[in-house]
Amino acid sequence: MSLSATEVRVLSRLLERALAQPAESREAWLLALPEHQQMLVPRLRERLTQQAQAPARADPDPAALLPLPAQKPLQRAGERVGPYRLLQPLGDGENPDVWKAERADGTSRHALALWLLPAVQGAAARAAARAVERQVVMLPEHPQTLRLQDVGTDEQGHSYRVMPFVEGVGLLDHARHRGLRLPQRVRLLHQLAERVAQAHEEHVALGALGLAQLRVDDEDRLVLLDWGQGRMLRPDTAAADLRALGGVLQALLAGAAPGPDLAMVLQRAQRAGTPQAYAQVPALLQDLQHVLAFRPVPGAPGGTWHHARLALRRERVPLALGSLAVLALGTAGLFGWQHVQQGQG
Repeated sequence: MSLSATEVRVLSRLLERALAQPAESREAWLLALPEHQQMLVPRLRERLTQQAQAPARADPDPAALLPLPAQKPLQRAGERVGPYRLLQPLGDGENPDVWKAERADGTSRHALALWLLPAVQGAAARAAARAVERQVVMLPEHPQTLRLQDVGTDEQGHSYRVMPFVEGVGLLDHARHRGLRLPQRVRLLHQLAERVAQAHEEHVALGALGLAQLRVDDEDRLVLLDWGQGRMLRPDTAAADLRALGGVLQALLAGAAPGPDLAMVLQRAQRAGTPQAYAQVPALLQDLQHVLAFRPVPGAPGGTWHHARLALRRERVPLALGSLAVLALGTAGLFGWQHVQQGQG
């Protein structure tokens, strides 16, 4: 029986999770899967058997995955990288190795975003890098997440990734050009944190998240251009993603005084991995919702005056509406009284 594309993605995710289970408890884990996934259990058993029978392979030396120093030539518009032609650099200057590109063979004129990566040593390191890229394919479709289209290595041994190109501007340029106030900038981070939380629900951590990966399209949607390393979610990789979100928040603040609540959010995100910090992205999202609702963040410093200011901001809209209602009633009463007086005259 052939599987649909969705079932293949689900099977891939379940296989990763099954391999993370101790060998002696995998069968019980399979039997405990939800009823709608039980049809995939025979395929999972087959894949697990294949994994067990495959010859053991040593993991690549972590040092072999480090970039080779000073071996990356400066790229110029018009040069080729594999089957692609570079058109113009992207990334608002934060990452000069992100380019708008097109197919050099003319098979497609659709614009693409091409990420140039440092060279890695050895066939094992290149294979490990490819495996990391393939893991990203397991993520579900989402309009604010671009899908990986191609990976490869050019003649000089430098790897590249190809994603769809998004018309728009970088995150910070969008915030500056629109003159976004602090709450609007916090909403952008909240939007990004929601996408990271959804990836974590699929047991995938980004492993690399910065300003060069973020773009705001023509419909004012924040688009994640690249899923980074797409590593398996663990406490350390979750902490790395939280620290990266803290870095994005710090850049969005752009030197503005954040106030005690947002300062606490920033501190907890940047110290991810410590007992005083966020353990998971949903905790960050909850505190961001407190900030956006003008409610104090639990544990943040701030006295009575600060809490009173937040209460006034929370009630500002209802108070304004109430004042308008009173004014409308008063105006209606005045006109009514004048009408009665004119009738009596």
